[in-house]
Amino acid sequence: MTEAYKPSKRNWIKIWVDEWLQGTTRFELSDKQRSIWIDLLAMAGRSRFPGIIAAGKYDDGYRGYPVSFLAGTLVYDEKDFLEALELCEKYGKVQIEQAMHDGVTDYVIYINSWKKYQSEYLRQKDYSGSDDEERPEVGEIYEHWNSCEIIVHKKITQNFRKAINRALKEYSSDEIKTSITNYGEILHGEQYYWDYTWSLDEFLVRGLSKFTNKELAQKNYLKDISKTQGKYTVGVDQSRLDSLKRVSEANKKNGTV
Repeated sequence: MTEAYKPSKRNWIKIWVDEWLQGTTRFELSDKQRSIWIDLLAMAGRSRFPGIIAAGKYDDGYRGYPVSFLAGTLVYDEKDFLEALELCEKYGKVQIEQAMHDGVTDYVIYINSWKKYQSEYLRQKDYSGSDDEERPEVGEIYEHWNSCEIIVHKKITQNFRKAINRALKEYSSDEIKTSITNYGEILHGEQYYWDYTWSLDEFLVRGLSKFTNKELAQKNYLKDISKTQGKYTVGVDQSRLDSLKRVSEANKKNGTV
């Protein structure tokens, strides 16, 4: 009997730049084998079992994929794929379990030191000791917020989780991320007068609905170039202001004011 499906795939994985460009992998694997290694990391990131490439999990353990499926999915020759897989195991990058099912050998691939390749969110969740199951969108939204550099939070707190989960009851993950993007662009844009900075949980309560429609938000918070008594004049036509200015100057010249 298989366990209930618990989605955990993510949109990206971490690659340590210096290690990738100058580390031993560059010399241990050929260009094609390095390509296969990166694809294995991506598959492990997309897996429902983070860090493990497997088709499912049964009472007796994980059930793997036949090499024909793995190589075919990644568009590699089976021989090239197996050679790369064996080298990855030799150099301690993966552990491989093989089992025979229905006359076909299945492979379960474990990525060693998987936490090195996890997202910041998942590492923080491990540190917090939380065992609560939650939607993967929570982490994606938190990471998207930090990527917009509004306020870069160092840790995802319980308040953030609660605020994101509440927002997900009314909005989709894409709608929330779009609203965050719009807020960040308007907050940082010199052409807009909006300058109030919220934390993530505050934004989800007070600002989410204000920035879901980018065109409307841009129109609402666009500032005029002219200033009146040190404050931006909002929503006044510039040509009208210029006309009033000319009338005022003419009145001063004629001594009527």
